[in-house]
Amino acid sequence: MTSTAAEPLKMSPTKSETTQKSSGNGTKMESLLKEVYRMHKEVVRSSSQVWKDKFIKMKRIKNNVNFFQL
Repeated sequence: MTSTAAEPLKMSPTKSETTQKSSGNGTKMESLLKEVYRMHKEVVRSSSQVWKDKFIKMKRIKNNVNFFQL
């Protein structure tokens, strides 16, 4: 028998399923996911700060060029 789209696929465990496993892989996986999420937030925050600094620098350069062209 072949599988059809109507059959439910086995998905990764939900948060409630991982927290129910008090020992073993569940809590380890959850802590790894929290760590990855924290690192992701830091990367996004730092990269947006870099782009903000570049934008401000470009704006200053543009203003200086416009000032000298007057």
